[in-house]
Amino acid sequence: MKYRKSHLLANTVIQICLLFISIVGIPVALVLAKSLSTYFNPIGKVCVDSELADELKKRKAKEKADSILN
Repeated sequence: MKYRKSHLLANTVIQICLLFISIVGIPVALVLAKSLSTYFNPIGKVCVDSELADELKKRKAKEKADSILN
């Protein structure tokens, strides 16, 4: 069964809330809460310096402008 990212997020938030009810579950809930950002990380993307990203944006904009003008 394939789940959407929103389902995983909702299930994890519910799990965190239920774990906070018991004293034993609080450390586990804290770990899950800190790992929520992993659901939003892009997969298959490459981290680059901001200067390189700016240069790539400029080149892409130039290519688009050239295609429109020609």
